[in-house]
Amino acid sequence: MKPLLWMAQNWRSYLGYSGAIGAAALLLTLAGCVLWLQPQRTQRLQLLSELQQARQPAKSNAIDAKPKLRLADFYRQFPHLNTAPDWLDQIDQKLDAHKLVLKQADYKLVRERNTPLLRYQLNLPVSGDYLAVRSFVQELQQAMPFAIVDDLLFERDAAAQATVQARIRLSLMFGGS
Repeated sequence: MKPLLWMAQNWRSYLGYSGAIGAAALLLTLAGCVLWLQPQRTQRLQLLSELQQARQPAKSNAIDAKPKLRLADFYRQFPHLNTAPDWLDQIDQKLDAHKLVLKQADYKLVRERNTPLLRYQLNLPVSGDYLAVRSFVQELQQAMPFAIVDDLLFERDAAAQATVQARIRLSLMFGGS
């Protein structure tokens, strides 16, 4: 006990100059951590509680909302079948814009099972530049989010040939009957 009392009374001479600097640095570091980390911890806890509150209404809305109403909203996003000629005309315009030659198109209307959706299947055999076919398909998907590219097949007779023969199989999804 006496040695501890002596060290407490004579800490300056016991530690020396470098020990006093080290002890001061240690105390400043501890104070900085407390002063810097405490606000960080408080902010973290606040953000976690905000996140938890933000998630709770989403869960309750998901539970309260009726699945049939959400599904009906989904089906309403699809264009009506009556607009099919307009969409086919738009496809034809895009083919002309990309300088693709359509040989003969095949169309078939299929009713999807257990849904009110109708699938309008198109087989488009085209010839033209490879990049033009790719950009046509990309532009078509951006302009018509209800269009599905079922199959895309490229054929070229010779490697040096500039034009390719492509078969594009599309499905346009329509709502209503």
